[in-house]
Amino acid sequence: MKSMKLNNKKNDSVFSRHSSMVLSNYRGKGIFSKLLAEVKKIYLNDTKIIIMWPNKNNFASFGINEKKIIKTKCYLYNASDNKIKTKQTSDHDINQINKFKIFIQNDNNFFLKDFEYFKNRYLLYKNREYLINKFEYKKFISFFILKKNKDKYNLNFVILDHFGSQFIKSKHLSQLINEREVIFLTKKKIDKLSHNFINHINLCVGFIKKTTFQKKTTFLLNKEFTLGDTDSFITIK
Repeated sequence: MKSMKLNNKKNDSVFSRHSSMVLSNYRGKGIFSKLLAEVKKIYLNDTKIIIMWPNKNNFASFGINEKKIIKTKCYLYNASDNKIKTKQTSDHDINQINKFKIFIQNDNNFFLKDFEYFKNRYLLYKNREYLINKFEYKKFISFFILKKNKDKYNLNFVILDHFGSQFIKSKHLSQLINEREVIFLTKKKIDKLSHNFINHINLCVGFIKKTTFQKKTTFLLNKEFTLGDTDSFITIK
């Protein structure tokens, strides 16, 4: 369980549930159910929402009534374009993120993503795996956080997070696809020859406290989730 802050006026605290497991020899003994009850009793009294990223085979509820859960899917794509184009983006060491601090914005993110978020997420653990990709267009500047991902065939880059100008974000992505092979998450299906569908990732938003249907349906409206919000990118091959 990871404590996160919502990108709203109150910066409400929520919990993001990433993983749960019991060794095979100990399953069927009620261990997980007991642990779940303890977690809910200790941590969930002061929160309204739990974000869950169950695997592709289930929509794990974390013991929350199904009527109190919003379920949706995000889609993973691998994309590259073999057209020869001039390189227009530049790579920077993740440790230089302090130089770009003034560009960090949070308007469209579901979670509060200020400078502290990026520093704690990408500088404190395995920071050699990450880099910052910068793109400038006219007076706008956009940044992607990339993870180097080496599979058995080649080296590709996983897009984990974005900050800077939303206005040129899609143009930045298109340019990046022209320069290298990338993996990215989207809320919409894409039908392009250069985009290979990998899989979908389930997203569940569980409401602990009583919430009106209208608030539930508008809760995710125009808000973005990224692969950096999940641990899924760790096992992408």
